[in-house]
Amino acid sequence: MATMGRSTARLWRWRSNPLRRRVDVVEAWIILAAWLCAIAGGLVAAWVTGSRADEGYDRMRAEHRPVPAVVVKRANSQPTTGPTSNRRVLATVRWTGADGHMHTGTTQVKAVLSQGDRIRVWTDSQNHLTAEPLSPTNAMFQSAMVGLTAAGGAGVVVLIGLQGVQAGLGRRRMHLWADDWERADRRWGGTIV
Repeated sequence: MATMGRSTARLWRWRSNPLRRRVDVVEAWIILAAWLCAIAGGLVAAWVTGSRADEGYDRMRAEHRPVPAVVVKRANSQPTTGPTSNRRVLATVRWTGADGHMHTGTTQVKAVLSQGDRIRVWTDSQNHLTAEPLSPTNAMFQSAMVGLTAAGGAGVVVLIGLQGVQAGLGRRRMHLWADDWERADRRWGGTIV
């Protein structure tokens, strides 16, 4: 007995076959279209979201600027866990904004710093404290990860939809087979129990 290869078994809907039904051909075309949509949709989603994320990171780098600040008061908080040199605590800091006025805010500083130490903080255009923007390399990496996540999400949505369509086509196929067996049984003189 000859055995069908794996690729032959997957492509049986495309070959001429007396058992092949119209629903099988429709399903084959739907599967092909779904995979093409998943790939194309994933690529488009990756490009759009990655580009938007990169634009946002570029905008943050352009709008946020470093300014020198002085630690005014350390908060009475326990340092976070981690290596001694990287422990951080909350502290009140003061800096001169782009508008020339003194500003005060709370941010995390290294635990080894004390009152009067000079540090660098990042502010936005309204002189509010912000996080340091990502470096161009980190921003590119983050944009790529956002794009890949969007591509995966788009592909998964399309393929989940495909599973639903295949389930419906499978039910239709089973109804057609049941009808054919019933007709064959009557032709042979039997009755379906």
